[in-house]
Amino acid sequence: MSAPPQTLSRPFTISTLILHQTLLHLLSFTTKEQQPPLLYIGFIPDHRMASRMAKSPEQEHPVKAFGWAARDSSGHLSPFKFSRRATGEKDVTFKVLYCGICHSDLHSIKNEWGGAMYPLVPGHEIVGVVTEVGPKVTKFKVGDKVGVGCLVGSCHSCESCANDLENYCPKTIFTYNSKCHDGTMTYGGYSDIMVADEHFVVAIPDSLPLDGVAPLLCAGITVYSPLKHYGLDKPGLHLGVVGLGGLGHMAVKFAKAMGLKVTIISTSPSKKQEAVERLGADSFLVSHDQEQMQSAMGTMDGIIDTVSAVHPLLPLLALVKNDGKLVMVGAPDKPLELPAFPLLMGRKVVGGSLIGGLKETQEMINFASKHNITSDIEVVQMDYVNTAMERLAKADVRYRMILTYNTKDRDGSTTYGGYSDIMVTDEHYAVAIPDNLPLDGAAPLLCAGITVYSPLKNYGLNRPGLHVGVVGLGGLGHVAVKFAKAMGLKVTVISTSPSKKEEAIDRPGADLFLVSSDPEQMQSAMGMLDIIIDTVSAAHALLPLVELLRSSGKLIMVGAPQRPLELLIMPPKKPRNLGNPNGMLAMVLCYFLLKLIRIHLL
Repeated sequence: MSAPPQTLSRPFTISTLILHQTLLHLLSFTTKEQQPPLLYIGFIPDHRMASRMAKSPEQEHPVKAFGWAARDSSGHLSPFKFSRRATGEKDVTFKVLYCGICHSDLHSIKNEWGGAMYPLVPGHEIVGVVTEVGPKVTKFKVGDKVGVGCLVGSCHSCESCANDLENYCPKTIFTYNSKCHDGTMTYGGYSDIMVADEHFVVAIPDSLPLDGVAPLLCAGITVYSPLKHYGLDKPGLHLGVVGLGGLGHMAVKFAKAMGLKVTIISTSPSKKQEAVERLGADSFLVSHDQEQMQSAMGTMDGIIDTVSAVHPLLPLLALVKNDGKLVMVGAPDKPLELPAFPLLMGRKVVGGSLIGGLKETQEMINFASKHNITSDIEVVQMDYVNTAMERLAKADVRYRMILTYNTKDRDGSTTYGGYSDIMVTDEHYAVAIPDNLPLDGAAPLLCAGITVYSPLKNYGLNRPGLHVGVVGLGGLGHVAVKFAKAMGLKVTVISTSPSKKEEAIDRPGADLFLVSSDPEQMQSAMGMLDIIIDTVSAAHALLPLVELLRSSGKLIMVGAPQRPLELLIMPPKKPRNLGNPNGMLAMVLCYFLLKLIRIHLL
């Protein structure tokens, strides 16, 4: 008989002992003939239990994901491959289509609030389309539009959870930079896929565009919840909103939809027109204008303070009526001075609010759908994220930037083109076709036409008498000739195909034709053109084209070669009259600078 297993010194209960011994009993069998071991009074050591029972990380988290993560407090984000858990019984897995950039993301990746656990994938304004649901999921199905905000877990047993206030649960699991129940890290929405318990997933109505609704999962609920909780949602009340950023502009929209009178309080006088004319605020106060602030003393029922920078509270408390409420939703990184006397004299309340519970978040989304409330956004590609963070730090955002990986429509559906029998589009993106244009002939103008028309207009090259060269005589080139001639320009077609000369001159009406592979023809035309529209998508040399241009001429690229073109190429002969010919680079630069030639890519 082998020696009894090691007895651990930690305390144990009879039920725990029975459980461990039962597991030992079951694990010992390899054939029916083997007998179970004797019942030892002791525990199986933890490392033995783990080796027999635990699943590998690949089994627990088999879903391959790709995101952008910060590795240290520099906050620089770079591509990051990781794994998410398999879709559990009550889990919803969805493809991430958009994720808002919140200011707290910037604080987190730089560890400005402390507690950052790297690698850190931020993002808690996440929306997308469901790709898989667990067998016990009841609220969602594949294809539904959904969102996840700041929370992905809680204890489900405390008083806060019982009251649908999971955001105040002491064991809240945040969407990123938090530990799951199994001890693994949570990663946020700067990624391509999400897996979350259905309790923490909200339904997005079809009436709301996914990109514009994403910030509501943080900024929206952050201002909606205190308006409801503090009784500031009653029509006719006067609300002050401090700050007009991502939170502030949402506060204005929700407050106006609730029937409130809204006054914006800002340090920036330049924001007045935006606040009043576009967002619909009723009035605007410049916080450092003492006369304006004094005239508004005691006029407001409540104030939602969205500012995250350190600022004085006394001037704000002076604006509030007796029994009024000043609610903090911004999060300054340093303590604010709270004067007691104004609170005592006016029975005023200073409170706070942190996002909202899941029931209230869904209520907020439904309210937004009813009143057509979305965030004002700028959609950028995921690889722009570091520039986006820099702009956010400089307050160069109006009002929310949204990250995306894809080219989906705003409602999350895939867009389908015109190889079909019917189209539906926003009227803003539809153009009128005059009756005198045949529809079949006008169709290519919607791509090829505008591709060559726009640079002619934008670069001021639509003035009669100028001489334009058109490289290539394909779909783009022949339309470029037609527009240029209609504008009164002299047109020379430049092509590798001598056989196209007759067509170029007789049909589109070009004035001249150059074979680009004929050195004599090309040399005879040097310095002749004011502009060149280069429509060729194959790799080709730029220097012969540049030599055709006059001083201050422009070479406009509208073709899209798959490989980079050589731009700075050594000229065949040393340019004359160089001011400071310091070596080969100077010769190359001077060659272009002396001609003042501009090369543009469209």
